[in-house]
Amino acid sequence: MQSSALQSTVLACMSDVLSSSPDKIRAAEAELKALEVTEEFGLVLASITVSADAPVHYRQLASVVLKQYVETHWSEASDKFAEPVPPDEVKNAIRQLLPNGLRDEERKIRSTVAYAISAIAHWDWPENWPNLFDQLLYALSCDDPNLVHGSMRVLSEFCQEVSDHMPQVAQVVLPQLPRVIAQSQVSLALL
Repeated sequence: MQSSALQSTVLACMSDVLSSSPDKIRAAEAELKALEVTEEFGLVLASITVSADAPVHYRQLASVVLKQYVETHWSEASDKFAEPVPPDEVKNAIRQLLPNGLRDEERKIRSTVAYAISAIAHWDWPENWPNLFDQLLYALSCDDPNLVHGSMRVLSEFCQEVSDHMPQVAQVVLPQLPRVIAQSQVSLALL
């Protein structure tokens, strides 16, 4: 199935999942489950998540399904693992695409993207995503409050999941923290 056809199918399923008909919801959930085994399923979910053209509720649903997909398919080391593992080129494309969602105008999207990035980072950082913290460090030094918030959410989620990486995370975050706190547009309540 080509990516655009797959995206159309996923969007149609999401429409049904968000409907009020229990039969439509069950059928759409089953179809999404069946689509999980397609090579580009995760990439389509990531694309929908960061697409400013898609309705917010579709984007949120795509990011939640993406996080579940990562937990189930991303790594054979996962307790929840089920075949197949996405191809490396798909994983790379997802890792390149998702950070774009950290600057989204919608706070809910930034938060759900942060959850997805954190779930991927749990398996891929530092070996397979060595530049993640460079990207986050750059984001923390930007004047874009949405990007700062999204990046802080990634770090917050990541630290909750992987306490053994705390020294590396602290090296990245602590030097930037005074500037982030001083930035008048960014409220700690957003975190």
